[in-house]
Amino acid sequence: MTASRLRVLGRVTHGIALGAALLGMASAAEAAPVVRRANGAAASDIQATVEQFRTDLGGANNGVGGSTTNGRREINWDAVPAGASSPNPLATDFFNVNSPRGAVFFTNGDGFQVSGTPDRFGNFNPTYPGQFTTFSPQKLFAPTGSFIMDVTFRIPGTSVPATVSGFGVVFTDVDVFGPTKVEYFDERGQRIGPVVDTTTAFVGAMSFVGVSFNAGERVARVRITSGDASVSAGANDISNGGLSDVVVMDDFIYGEPQQMTGATNLDTSFNADGQAEVSQGFVEQGEAIAIQPDGKIVVVGFSDGLGGAGEADFLVVRYNPDGSRDASFSGDGRINFSFGPDLTGIDRGSAVALQPDGKIVVAGTTDAGGGNINHFAVARLLPNGELDPSFDGDGRVTIDFNFDDIGNAVAIQPDGKIVVAGQSAADTAVARLLTNGSLDPDFNPVAVPTLENGDGRLRIDLGNTDFAQAIIAAPDGSLLVAGRADNGGGDDMVVLKLDTFGTRVGGFGSNGATYINFSGADRADSLALLPDGRLAVGGTSAAGTDFAVARLAANGALDSTFNGTGRVTLNFGGSDVLTGLALQPDGRLVLAGFTSAGGGTPQNIAIARLTTTGLADTTFAAGGRDMLDLGFSEIIRNVALQSNGRIVLTGKTTNNEDMYTVRLIGGPPPSVSIVSPTTAISTTATSTFLALAGTAADAAGVTRVTWTTDRGFSGTATGTTAWSADVALAAGTNRVTVTATNANGVISADAFVVTVSEFAYFLSEGATGSFFDLDILIANPTTTEANVAISYLKPDGTTVPQTFTLAAQSRRTVKVDQVVGVENTAVSAVVRSTNAVPLVVERTMFWDSTYYGGHTGNAVDAPATQWLFAEGNQGFFDTYVLLANANATEATATVTFLVEGGANVVQVVPVPPTTRLNVYAGIIPQLIGKSFSIVVTSTQPIIAERAMYFGTRLFEGGHESAGVPAASTRWFHAEGATGSYFDLYLLVGNPNPTVANLTVTFLKDDGTTLVRSKQVPANSRFTMHVDGEDPSLANTAVSTTVVSDIPVVSERAMYWPGDSSTWFEAHNSFGVTTTSTKWALAEGRVGQLQEFETFVLIANPSTSLATVRATFLRANGQPPVTKTWDVLPTSRFNIWVNAMVPELVNEEFGVLIEVLNGVDVAVERALYWKSGDVEFAGGTNATAVRVP
Repeated sequence: MTASRLRVLGRVTHGIALGAALLGMASAAEAAPVVRRANGAAASDIQATVEQFRTDLGGANNGVGGSTTNGRREINWDAVPAGASSPNPLATDFFNVNSPRGAVFFTNGDGFQVSGTPDRFGNFNPTYPGQFTTFSPQKLFAPTGSFIMDVTFRIPGTSVPATVSGFGVVFTDVDVFGPTKVEYFDERGQRIGPVVDTTTAFVGAMSFVGVSFNAGERVARVRITSGDASVSAGANDISNGGLSDVVVMDDFIYGEPQQMTGATNLDTSFNADGQAEVSQGFVEQGEAIAIQPDGKIVVVGFSDGLGGAGEADFLVVRYNPDGSRDASFSGDGRINFSFGPDLTGIDRGSAVALQPDGKIVVAGTTDAGGGNINHFAVARLLPNGELDPSFDGDGRVTIDFNFDDIGNAVAIQPDGKIVVAGQSAADTAVARLLTNGSLDPDFNPVAVPTLENGDGRLRIDLGNTDFAQAIIAAPDGSLLVAGRADNGGGDDMVVLKLDTFGTRVGGFGSNGATYINFSGADRADSLALLPDGRLAVGGTSAAGTDFAVARLAANGALDSTFNGTGRVTLNFGGSDVLTGLALQPDGRLVLAGFTSAGGGTPQNIAIARLTTTGLADTTFAAGGRDMLDLGFSEIIRNVALQSNGRIVLTGKTTNNEDMYTVRLIGGPPPSVSIVSPTTAISTTATSTFLALAGTAADAAGVTRVTWTTDRGFSGTATGTTAWSADVALAAGTNRVTVTATNANGVISADAFVVTVSEFAYFLSEGATGSFFDLDILIANPTTTEANVAISYLKPDGTTVPQTFTLAAQSRRTVKVDQVVGVENTAVSAVVRSTNAVPLVVERTMFWDSTYYGGHTGNAVDAPATQWLFAEGNQGFFDTYVLLANANATEATATVTFLVEGGANVVQVVPVPPTTRLNVYAGIIPQLIGKSFSIVVTSTQPIIAERAMYFGTRLFEGGHESAGVPAASTRWFHAEGATGSYFDLYLLVGNPNPTVANLTVTFLKDDGTTLVRSKQVPANSRFTMHVDGEDPSLANTAVSTTVVSDIPVVSERAMYWPGDSSTWFEAHNSFGVTTTSTKWALAEGRVGQLQEFETFVLIANPSTSLATVRATFLRANGQPPVTKTWDVLPTSRFNIWVNAMVPELVNEEFGVLIEVLNGVDVAVERALYWKSGDVEFAGGTNATAVRVP
């Protein structure tokens, strides 16, 4: 959309309109901007100058998406698709959303167009294609309905305002000296550098203008004037015999956008220059602001003269978050109305409050309604801007106290009643309305109401002249009113506390009133209620000399923790008037008003912030305060804070005497950086989830770090100052943005681009031959066919390929023993989805023709330079560490065994390229008879798995697991069973040099929980026999959560039957570090010769019921089978597939688990089978994997 209005420039810090002879000149006090300008008959004539400008900016062209600290961005329009090219409009944020390069456009015209190919705006005028040439073929760019536009900047792909070090533009067909020009503005709206124009004598020629700044200046906005007429049917160019100089543009070249950080800088994401005006040809003024939950901004004030000379009317305007007027509000974002007929009389809005249902209540003063001169005026608008007929019939109410009455403030009580405060003659006045607009008889009930009191109206005489300027409806039903009163020694600030009936509360101040004296004439204009019941009061001291702020305790006494006395004044060097105060979530106070300081215009914006102790907040601005001279007199009347920390001000500007709204950055913003997997602007990946890590910092505290992608994925990172996240990826380009939010809602972002051309899955363990049966299970849970390529890695370094397609929502079993070339060998495998369709890959091994044992392992989705294991033992068990190197060069692996109760043991192992090898703990003497955790590090990314076996027969029982690349402070295990048949163990490894403190929570089938606290020594491991931990755990199905104060690694192992003297099988799984709403498994079997039984275990650690849909992906080509179940809160649910999915008979399958109501769960699968007559002779377990 176009902006609501581009501000007309008045007096600013002017640059100079320069001819060629003056380019690059500057005063001795400042370094000169570097100006590059060229023109000629062809692109080649300006090419060298363009290259110079690129060199001036420094670094590389950073392309699309991401964020970095150097380089540049370029837009040449040529890749804009047909749907966004002429005759179709180009979205103003196309180059920040569709093709993120951090540029957003504004114009007062109709919008923007990129020319089609090769018409070059022939859709407007048939003479144009022969008139305009290109610098970078084939497309050109122009605003429509105007020849003036603004360019503002963002961190690419985000809403975070940014600045650049320079900007250049290529023009085509400049015929006239002067009209075409480029202007540069900084973060404060001040023009910087020269106003650079262009000239050329060549019809159809090329021109370039570029300015880079090298003395610390930053460009927040660029205004481009292209010729003196916009592209249109009636605008014929001089070069074609017309009267207009029609100019269009080609390449934009600008420095890499960097986040705008100054709290008092103009927010250029608001109407291009941070400023919006409403001009109706008369005098308009904003008086109050309210921010809707959706971020829209409601401004209330008045327009003098709309109904005729001497008349005034309420004016209500609603802005979209980007500063454009909201067309869904009264048609054009504004409504004028009066309380008399046909916009007659004098009606002025002064206050606004929002109801929870979206209705807007405004209050002020009117001379309509009969009786004395003025009355309170209250109106209620529907969310669409229409007057609400359910409010006193026509949406408007007048309240008469029988004197000259002025309404200044309004608030909504928790019960929906509306309270209005102001002045009646020389007294404070408060009234309360019911939700239908009638006066509330329960407010100030008196036996005999008078013309000025009772029946919903209350006049309070505090001495001489007194009045109310602010009111708050407290959550407890009381009312807090602030204004001015004479306490016997002159005018003071006054704060009143009234109960729900309008009676002064005796426990507050003196008889419900607190008087606050600064010096001279003091008045309160604003009020804020802190969450703990304290009050912040803002106003002016000494007859308009200083900002004055006080903080009161809940009982009305001055709060001595605020600047020592409960009071503070701020001076800007002139006559300073505080008109608005806003409370940040962290307790700091933002103060706003106007000052005569500055020496330029009569009144300038005055803005300040105080800390929670009442000190000037120097993190906000030097001295905690700032003054903005924006070229005219700006009289600020109120302030509000958006949820993202932006500061919104309203009032009046002498630029056409308009209602004026301005938005400042707020802050300062937090810092946030992506440090892993790269600090570069882009990277590639082959995994469906990419592990990110980074840092964030802020003086107010970082409250959350979130991430989004342009592919529709989003999430919340773990941690704040040091954060990590698993980001879901899709095929092609993924633009990832990480956003940090501080305690005040202020945001900052970092971004980069991840390109995915294929997904890869790695299996380290595997063996074929007469003793082993090796199956690779691949499930496709998507609705797209996958192209699959497998590379088998043999110990001798040779590889064997295999390719096939896998249908959507299906599963395939690859019998590796039957693949030519790997029939009898140890083998690793890399499975690739070459068209980047997400897959789920597992490996199952059975031994002996009787299948008396076996194990299953998940593929990992990326090699890594570190792998961690919690479990390991050499004695009762044989432990093997299996290493696979898919690289073309040798890797050196360091295997560190963290011995429980002993010293670490280190082995250094070379791993040849495209091969695999085993590290057998049984040949390391220091490990005999020991239990241990394992850390594997490598000089380049490899895969590591661990296998453990026991028993009298070869591999009688055992289990196998791939490692995890990182420790975590939280682990979740869905599977677990104790009793006479199963032994359940929890293993926690601590690779840190300090003790880890654990909180272990057990979730049982009945929804009850048990919590235990444990410690893991430094560089060691901890073993818990769950069966013996508590009597309630002796015979139960159980899920387990492990939470640690430092990162650890956690596994769960189950053995059966009986105790260790009779065990013949086991399975093992790592926990998952996050729960999710979407999981998948590749392995699953029912029936067949081995009488397979499959159990899908779903654990719900939340306090809400989870509704899950299980889709069974079949290997026989038949359509999937879908079932739906509920999982109770803090409980686990077991899908016994053999019994609960009768459609699957003697089948192999995968399963997709989706939570339909958004509750995160964890999922595992257990598979058991017979060997001969032995039940559960073999068994495996695997955690499900998350799918995007």
